[in-house]
This record gives sequence, C-alpha cells and structure tokens, in this order.
Amino acid sequence: MRIAHKLCIGFGTLVVLTLSVVGSGYLGSEQATRKIDRSATLHLPTVLASTRAQTDLLRMLSGTRGYLALGDGKYREDYRLARQNFAADLAELERLSRNWEGRQNIRRLQQVKNAFAAWSLLPDQLFDLRDDQLRREPA
Repeated sequence: MRIAHKLCIGFGTLVVLTLSVVGSGYLGSEQATRKIDRSATLHLPTVLASTRAQTDLLRMLSGTRGYLALGDGKYREDYRLARQNFAADLAELERLSRNWEGRQNIRRLQQVKNAFAAWSLLPDQLFDLRDDQLRREPA
C-alpha cells in the first residue's frame, strides 16, 4: 500500500471521528436545551404555584388561630382572602397537572385537595362557636 493511500485512510478516519464527536456534542446540547425549556415551561410554574399554595395555607392557619385567640375581625378577613387565594392556587396546580409526568404527583395533588375539602368546613364552624361563646358570656 502506498503512503498516499495510507494517508487518505488515516485522514478519512480522523474526519469521521471528528464528525462523530461534533455530532454527539450537538445532540447532547440539543437534549439539554430541551430539558431546560421543559423546566422553564413546566417545572418552574408548578414550583411557583406550589409555593404560593403553601404560603396561602399558612396564612389561612394564621388567620384562623388569630381570630380564635383574639376575636379580631381582621384575622377572619385574612383567613377569607387566603382561602380564596389557596383555592386559586389549587386550580392552577390542577391546570398544570395535565402536563405532569408520572401519577405520583397527581395523586399527591388529589390528596391535598381531599384534605382541604375536609378541613375547609372546620374554620367557619370554629368561628361560629367562638362568636356564640362570646355572646353567652356576660359583658
């Protein structure tokens, strides 16, 4: 085999290897870009809605405790506003859940919704009990 033929084979092999490395790098970066885009369009809004829901739930609990402890109507109003916001947060999470992968997170959301439905009746009953108790006590 002549030297020119050996050089052509070696150069051809080098070109093929270079193109395969560049191609694999391109495909890897393309996959990373897709994952980043997916995170920006799906995961980030879910995390934000979940964080807002947690905050509103804590505000509801705070308003409930404040009203039961002090009887100040401001706390009852804070509870009412936080409850409306929490319901909106749950609706947003429900909307976002259509694009979630896996059933575990959807099952968790359903558990939260069920727990909230069961719990949401209690604060108004507690508020009414506190108000009846105040009316019965002599001034």
